[in-house]
Amino acid sequence: MLGGYPAPATLRAVKNWPYDKAKELVYALKSVWYYEDYFTESEDCPGIFFASTGGWSGHEELIDAAQQNLMIWNAVYMAYRRGGHYILSTGYACYGGSDGSAEVWFELARNKPKKEDYAQT
Repeated sequence: MLGGYPAPATLRAVKNWPYDKAKELVYALKSVWYYEDYFTESEDCPGIFFASTGGWSGHEELIDAAQQNLMIWNAVYMAYRRGGHYILSTGYACYGGSDGSAEVWFELARNKPKKEDYAQT
């Protein structure tokens, strides 16, 4: 980190992260997220992460680098909400299975509900 901003080497590492290590990238991003309260793991669904850029360009650079690594991004990306709010997954299926509907994921992003709010019918 350079003054809180990700170093060029960090951004290169994210862009070139091995596709078979997607889970590890989410934890790596969390470890270099400058405002750590803006990158949290769900208490109700371990392996689901809420990452918000907070409009800070250092966070946006990290997200941009991850998005440029298409294999990784497709593996970890779950949802986006306007304002720089992302939901990332380390592969854990929660809230009804790995095919969770966009409605459920956006509701998660909006309110971070409890698991029982999405009981199976």
